[in-house]
This record gives sequence, structure tokens and C-alpha cells, in this order.
Amino acid sequence: MTPGGLSSEDIKFPVMCHYKIIAEDLVGVKEAIEKVFLEVNIEAEVTRGRESEMGKYIAFNADVLIHSLKLMRYIDKGLKGIKGVKVVL
Repeated sequence: MTPGGLSSEDIKFPVMCHYKIIAEDLVGVKEAIEKVFLEVNIEAEVTRGRESEMGKYIAFNADVLIHSLKLMRYIDKGLKGIKGVKVVL
């Protein structure tokens, strides 16, 4: 199963993935997110989104063209492994 519960038969590659990463507002989180994409030679524009009311959490967004299920899983695992990341959508 892929992130989101889809099987590989449900996805037609290449596919544009719209990532939303919710993380603690820590120094270096955005750079760590960008590094995950760069590790697989994807130059993704990672933008800051909304902050939580108390400012503890922030959303980051990135639109990325994905060419395989293996790549999708690698990115998902890498993003979830970043210190401070709470949710990857």
C-alpha cells in the first residue's frame, strides 16, 4: 500500500504529488525537507504555509512530480523521519 492507502494499480505514473508537511517550527526543518527531495535529484520549491494559533506548528507545501511508487515511498519515509515533523499528507 502507498501513502494514503492506494495500491500501485491505482496510480498512473508520473503523477504530481502535493505534499503538505506539518512540523514543529524548528530551525532547519525547511532545509531538511528540501534535502529529502534533493537526495533523489528533485528540486522542489518548499513554501511555508499556515502557522498554528500559538505558533508552535507550521505547514510546509511542495508540489513534486513523482515517477515511481518506490520514489514516492522513499520521499514519504524521508519526510516522516525529520525531527519535528508530525504529519505528512
